[in-house]
Amino acid sequence: ESGLPNLAIAGAELSFAPDPPVEGQPAVVSAVVHTRGTSAAGAFGVRFYAGDPEQGGSLLGEAAIAGLDARQRRTLMLDVASLRLRGTIGLFVVVDGDGEVEESLESDNRAFRPFSVPDLVLAAADVGLDPGYPRAGEAVAIRATARNLGGQASGATALVLSEGEPGAVTPVATLAVPEILPGAAVELTLSWTPSAPPGGRTLTLAVDPESLVVEQDEGNNSVRRTVVVQNADLYL
Repeated sequence: ESGLPNLAIAGAELSFAPDPPVEGQPAVVSAVVHTRGTSAAGAFGVRFYAGDPEQGGSLLGEAAIAGLDARQRRTLMLDVASLRLRGTIGLFVVVDGDGEVEESLESDNRAFRPFSVPDLVLAAADVGLDPGYPRAGEAVAIRATARNLGGQASGATALVLSEGEPGAVTPVATLAVPEILPGAAVELTLSWTPSAPPGGRTLTLAVDPESLVVEQDEGNNSVRRTVVVQNADLYL
């Protein structure tokens, strides 16, 4: 066995309070640091990040440890005044990132725990029109299935139907979307009446367009579809 100390940390010993944390709200993050082996470790630092520090993660705070005896553990707690979750995959904690302690093993100095947040998804396959070939002046039922593929309930929001090309979009209908539990889905129906003249129309359906729900991925919340409106007088 090496006579050098071994500082170690594991994702299973990272925690949040509250759990799951809430976007923009205070939180306490905790981590347990160990010394494995028979040697004590001298002074070192511990840093907490929202997101991977090697990929631009933001520093939440750090703690300076004067030293740790052999086969001991230390629980560190960091108060975060306002935790930002949007676009961040989770909490990263790095022990002795400056290499102050010479260790027998360096690969266990970093730990990760994912943030559990909602992920609302609206897919093209989950959107349908009835009738599929609409006529000008006649109501069309637009049915959509909104899913929550994240690990936390989504909270109430809205589904918005708009007509027009990007840059010239006009909202035509809005429907309230209830809370969606993790892994669950809701069926939603909006009504749209295409106006004359016949021809192509571009429709966009967006769930949570105002970003009321904090999500890991905001890029999977909308579907755009081109619909050909038939001439009601000539329709067979």
